Amino acid sequence: MFDNDAKKIYFDYENDIIDPCWDSVFKAVFFRYAVDKGKRELINEIIKTEEGIAMASEGLIAFIKDEIERARLLSKYKFAVDYQSDMVESRRTGFAEGKEETLAAVVQSMERHGMSAGDIAEVPGLSADEAARYCRHD
Repeated sequence: MFDNDAKKIYFDYENDIIDPCWDSVFKAVFFRYAVDKGKRELINEIIKTEEGIAMASEGLIAFIKDEIERARLLSKYKFAVDYQSDMVESRRTGFAEGKEETLAAVVQSMERHGMSAGDIAEVPGLSADEAARYCRHD
């Protein structure tokens, strides 16, 4: 916060005169602390003093609002993409598990009907090891 002596020396409110060297100090302080809640009083005082900084403040507020909205939309989009990806992966897993279960059921049915492991392997195009894996071996 500006102390009273600094105000007396560098601010002449009646004549609207501000020392030019303070203009760049105001800008530097504003851009350094614009989003620091602890410096809100100082920033508000600078905004009241300097019209250009007031305009920059409005632009910064609009920019921050746009960034918040962009982050919200990006999060929403990421959620949708993650959900779709999970659904595709679940579907692929389900198809693979279903294929395995169906193949096991077919091989076991063939085995119950008295087919040998070699004959069973030929029908669905399995290797002898794969056919043996699906047989029940009671």
